[in-house]
Amino acid sequence: MSITWHTDDRLRHFTWERAVQGLAANLHWVQGQQVLLADDSDVGIGLACGPLHGLLLDDLAPGSGLAAARTFLARQRADGQFPSTVCAAKTDFDHVHEVVPLMAIAYELWQRTRDGDFLAAAYAAGVRWDAWLARQRGQQGAELSSAIYGMHLALARMAAALSPGRGQDPVAHVWRQRAERIREVLVQRRWSRDVANQHHGLHPLLEGLVDQPTFERIWAAQVVADDIQTALRTLVWLEHYGKYVAQATLLTRWSARLCARPTFRQWAELHLGHTRPSATGDSSAMLLFTESVARLYGVHRSAGGLAWNCRSTPEGTWHAYTLHAADVGDLCVQQRHDTTTLLRSGEVLATVRISGPSSETVACRVLTDGRGRVAGLLGTAPVTTAVTITCDGATQQLSVAPDAVITL
Repeated sequence: MSITWHTDDRLRHFTWERAVQGLAANLHWVQGQQVLLADDSDVGIGLACGPLHGLLLDDLAPGSGLAAARTFLARQRADGQFPSTVCAAKTDFDHVHEVVPLMAIAYELWQRTRDGDFLAAAYAAGVRWDAWLARQRGQQGAELSSAIYGMHLALARMAAALSPGRGQDPVAHVWRQRAERIREVLVQRRWSRDVANQHHGLHPLLEGLVDQPTFERIWAAQVVADDIQTALRTLVWLEHYGKYVAQATLLTRWSARLCARPTFRQWAELHLGHTRPSATGDSSAMLLFTESVARLYGVHRSAGGLAWNCRSTPEGTWHAYTLHAADVGDLCVQQRHDTTTLLRSGEVLATVRISGPSSETVACRVLTDGRGRVAGLLGTAPVTTAVTITCDGATQQLSVAPDAVITL
């Protein structure tokens, strides 16, 4: 595995180790690709969640994202349909459901790998998939969905990436126009909490379909993430709409819940409906814990760059999170009480000291590009955090309010 996390919090460290071991145990070869299964009793990977889980696992187990995507790309029918499930002994085409559009995941994987052949193959498959879905809508009267909107946006980005240097690519422009027409139709339905929940777990939010005012109305209805799959998806849209404090609160709450059952065996009963505990653990629950650690105490990818998390801990405590990735190098976050050191390949990028009300946990995120050049700060604590950041030989003292974004 390409991520390590060490902390003097014994329960959290045990939970982390168990999650990493369980995810490794749930990686299995399915029709020529090593992919993440739901747990030890599962026999295949589904289009609904498999590609998303592969992407979330990709930094921890390099190649898992591409393996999950290629599992479906390689088995697309000539008419454009993707399989719903790929098992060791069979491939099923019995339903259509994508939690996150496969094309959106393929585009993000290309951003990491810069594999032009993969991008071209995925784009061509996406065009065929869209045509197949359009025929189904015509034949069965199926509705447009925010997943299709998200797919069209991804295809626009892929088309533009395949034609660099052409300014506004005409093909990409057509995809964006199609996405906008879908957005207009769906937004007219006036998304409410009930409508959002009917569309596969807050899809309109997940795809960034609604504008900020509409989101604020949905947010006011107290949309919550009470199950593991929704929590995984919620991480994306909370960040998209600038709810960084809510994201940290959600992750803190789920981290505590997962630490209460650190073997992850019982989560298969609660989440998957199994009648017996899983021997290896529920992959969704383990992914949620590893994502919680990355977004509270470590470094993760965000908007084409990197987000480094600085979070105060009790005096005398420490933790160190290290990510080894081919495209960004060796990244490390070292935290001791109120001081965080950010390193890339052993070189100190920045030192951050944070403080606030003594009774509150204070935190912020440092934003950098892929090479570690500091670009800004985010407020991830529920109180204003005083930040002293030293980088490139200069020191700045700043105050970061909750959910605030500061450009440096």
